[in-house]
Amino acid sequence: MDNIGQFAGSPFTLGAGTVLFGVEGAATHHPNTVGTAKRLLVAMAATTVTIAGLKLATNRERPDMTDRNSFPSGHAGASFAAATVLDRRYGAAVGLPAYGFASFVAASRVMGNRHFFSDVMAGAVIGRFFGRIFTIQHR
Repeated sequence: MDNIGQFAGSPFTLGAGTVLFGVEGAATHHPNTVGTAKRLLVAMAATTVTIAGLKLATNRERPDMTDRNSFPSGHAGASFAAATVLDRRYGAAVGLPAYGFASFVAASRVMGNRHFFSDVMAGAVIGRFFGRIFTIQHR
């Protein structure tokens, strides 16, 4: 479970998927898709930068003691940022599965002993915050 969450919830994996989503939107002349991809990228980037700064500031050791950048979870943050943008742009039909995916990623990080529960909760809050900020004019 942790390996799937590690790969699927990585900000880099989510970013690459978002770029492909945007390219598909541009190629098929769907400006709403391109706009969503832009908002996804900006929300995930803001989340990732914020979380990177907090990791440096807090220096919290991971539960498995492999390093000292546990708080907050970047995987949970990026996943919840993406889920929030998708929910706000497309509604519950897309948002609920996206939040389910984000929750899976967050749970896998705790169950894989890579994060404490508080790490993934903080990441989720930060991701939701930026997801909402970058979609506020579209509600």
